[in-house]
Amino acid sequence: MKDYYQILGVSKNASAEEIKKAYRKLALNYHPDRNSSPQAQEQMSLINEAYAVLSNPEVKSRYDSGKEVAVTDKPKEFLKQHWQNIFDQGTLKKEGA
Repeated sequence: MKDYYQILGVSKNASAEEIKKAYRKLALNYHPDRNSSPQAQEQMSLINEAYAVLSNPEVKSRYDSGKEVAVTDKPKEFLKQHWQNIFDQGTLKKEGA
């Protein structure tokens, strides 16, 4: 089982706000619009998957108890629904743009 806490760089006792903050920081670093390295897309997929699990209290509870969790088949749709809440401006901008 993947360690979603490690992927986001937070402790298992992290609050919802800490999880969101860690996700936002990583997403800004690895988003394909900001990072052109070949590994960025793969890393962003892991980050999205970790956030999809840890940001949903019901799924997080199952994950924390060691049960397998089904990550949404459409993480992009999940993120589109929550994008405005995650990023205050709602868009990613390149530095200096």
